[in-house]
Amino acid sequence: MPVLVALLDAKSAFDVVNLNSLHRIRINQDVRTRTVTLYLKYCEETPNADILSERTYMRLFEAIGPNVRKSMKDLDNFAADGSQAFDNLKSVVVTLGKGGKGQECAEKISSWKGSSI
Repeated sequence: MPVLVALLDAKSAFDVVNLNSLHRIRINQDVRTRTVTLYLKYCEETPNADILSERTYMRLFEAIGPNVRKSMKDLDNFAADGSQAFDNLKSVVVTLGKGGKGQECAEKISSWKGSSI
């Protein structure tokens, strides 16, 4: 598995990423800006989200390497999958409650804060 090493190419608006000793790719820095913009919009729409300045997020991107960013993405996906699993379980319990099975449990779960069902 190739090791990713990001080097900033200051003459252009690209990051140069070494895949191995023979292969290099260039990634437009606008991708970073777009990612930060979308994340800030998400934070504004999400209650209880801690919002930092756009510059702070850009500094974070500059400070961490691609491998760390990949790990963070995987962690976000894991959290999103966990959230989806709870929503699915809640839906099953509510459906069973409508059929008369576990009505008390279904009522408790239906009253959970942040309910999307």
